[in-house]
Amino acid sequence: MNTTLLSRLAIPICLLALFGLVACSQGGADSLAGPDPGSVSVEDGGQDVSSAGDDAGAPDLAASGRLEARLNPVINVDASGKARLDAAAGTANDRFTVEVEIAKADFARLGIDAGDGFGDEVVQIRILRGGTQIFSRRLQFSENRPRDITFETDVRGAGAPELQRGDVARVTVNGVSTLRGTFN
Repeated sequence: MNTTLLSRLAIPICLLALFGLVACSQGGADSLAGPDPGSVSVEDGGQDVSSAGDDAGAPDLAASGRLEARLNPVINVDASGKARLDAAAGTANDRFTVEVEIAKADFARLGIDAGDGFGDEVVQIRILRGGTQIFSRRLQFSENRPRDITFETDVRGAGAPELQRGDVARVTVNGVSTLRGTFN
């Protein structure tokens, strides 16, 4: 009896497994796999390895007036940030903003000394295009909260960088490479 039952179930189980593999290979399991791979960019060693060919649905800077990069840790620290360029076509009213949050629990790892204030910490963003630096700016300490601190910069007008989709942002904290993101 058990052998008959197993032989009857073997074919449907194999078919389900086969259909599952086909669905996954064709992107049918996106809802189970997490975020859309086109919305998450991963960059390694200066080479952008985000999914290529997905730019058809991505907004154009000229149309939307905004490029943004989520800044995610490249080392094991509790830090994050975002960088954004708001550009108005044909005007000099561009605005580039960056905000970085660093958890107080990671001060030692990043060489941050809370005893003397945070004005001496060197938090810097660099923007790279094709591996070449096109913009650099030191972020200023802005807020001391119970669990983290914030550094930011706000560049307006002609000083704002001319960014393109695919440009890479890298943040260092006291010389330690900490965050990275790709502008989309």
